[in-house]
Amino acid sequence: MNNAEKLLLGIGEINDDIIAEASAEYKRKFTINKKAISIAASVAVVALTITLLPGLLSGRFDKNAAGGDAAPEMNGGMMNGSSDVREEDFGSLIYNGKKSDGTYSFTLIIVTEAPSPIDIYLYSQDNSVVYTTAQSVSGVAEIRRPTITVNSESASALPTAVGEYEIAIGFEGLEDTINWKNLFRVGTFGDYHRKDIPTLD
Repeated sequence: MNNAEKLLLGIGEINDDIIAEASAEYKRKFTINKKAISIAASVAVVALTITLLPGLLSGRFDKNAAGGDAAPEMNGGMMNGSSDVREEDFGSLIYNGKKSDGTYSFTLIIVTEAPSPIDIYLYSQDNSVVYTTAQSVSGVAEIRRPTITVNSESASALPTAVGEYEIAIGFEGLEDTINWKNLFRVGTFGDYHRKDIPTLD
């Protein structure tokens, strides 16, 4: 009797109960793994929901609204030339791009009067000098005012009344001797990049 015949004979003598038991154990292990995968997927969905829910409930999902220097370089659609639209309950701010004169162009649409001034901020890296429309800023040695035009007319602040406005914001006298932050903030609409933005024709 050769080895192949011995193998076939040995397989034929295996008890059916042993085969059934081995099969049941394999299925049970597979079921446990499926349950573990289901639980892990459920936990991931809950974590994702908790992370995204505040932005969804507020009516906007803007990853850069909190901003700060940690805001990603790709700020909405701003870096590829498309509009970056930010929304609040009282209206929206649409970023149009950086103009050839160095100012930043926006369309401001207010549907119900803004609850407070829409202030502009640009800080230096050490917060010692700031461009702002705010009347006072604590802990800042020197305050400078950004230039603002509203519908092509000079203004000292952004409008808060119902209407649609074409806005240009500039920071004249921004000398190279000071290390300025690359982001400036427009009220609750969040941060916008000051450098490396495509220039409008």
